[in-house]
Amino acid sequence: MILGTHALGDDRNYLIIAQVGLPLQDTENLAGQQDDERSEFGVIERAEGKVQFIQQITHDGEVNRARYMPQNPFINATRTVNIEVYVFDCRKHPSEPSLDGACSPDLRLRGHSAEGCGLSWSQFRQGHLLSSSNDAQICLWDTNVTPKNKALDAMQIFKICECTVEDVAWHQSCQYLFGSVGDDHSLHLWDLQSRSVSKPKLSVVAHQSEANSLAFNPINEWLIGVLQTSLMYERFLLLSTPLIVTRNRFSRLDGIQRIRPS
Repeated sequence: MILGTHALGDDRNYLIIAQVGLPLQDTENLAGQQDDERSEFGVIERAEGKVQFIQQITHDGEVNRARYMPQNPFINATRTVNIEVYVFDCRKHPSEPSLDGACSPDLRLRGHSAEGCGLSWSQFRQGHLLSSSNDAQICLWDTNVTPKNKALDAMQIFKICECTVEDVAWHQSCQYLFGSVGDDHSLHLWDLQSRSVSKPKLSVVAHQSEANSLAFNPINEWLIGVLQTSLMYERFLLLSTPLIVTRNRFSRLDGIQRIRPS
């Protein structure tokens, strides 16, 4: 598990790698069986889940979002409160944070002019990373490039309007497609193979207000979830109206993710 802190005041912030202890499936089954001799359930004591921090890496400012590379979970990218995106190779950092409080990412990705939250690794093209921002831009990097000064400019920048792009996500079935949502209330589908790659291939109004996040369905390539502040819409890409609308009791939600069934 990867975590990011939002510390108060002058306290330091960290990218945290955590280990979660989960009970084995056989243990759960045994815990539900009845002990005939004692006429009670739970013949063994139930173990509580445990989260243990195994690595803390000093981070400049709050961590808006953190994502690991699917092909190499030791590589983690973070959205910061400044204009850069950081990439850390956790194998190159000690388990305890440095005493001097210095933040030393292995790559500093440049292209944005404001902070943001959107961050998505490609599961098809190793090292390809998308980011969205309050500057209304989407940036694409190939992190396989290793510059000497550890600073890497975006290889492509996408922009459709002047509104904040809240989130961006790669498609789960096609390596050339990705989607974005933002304060223009719209869902945009981008195609890297398109002749006019600077414009989205498809745009639909997704919400009556700002859209905060999106996630493609890993099973159905046409199904996508789009999150508003307190509503989640499930829709087919070619439909103008959502299939399912889910309400929640929270005042604000900022992210959704799909879980691929095992």
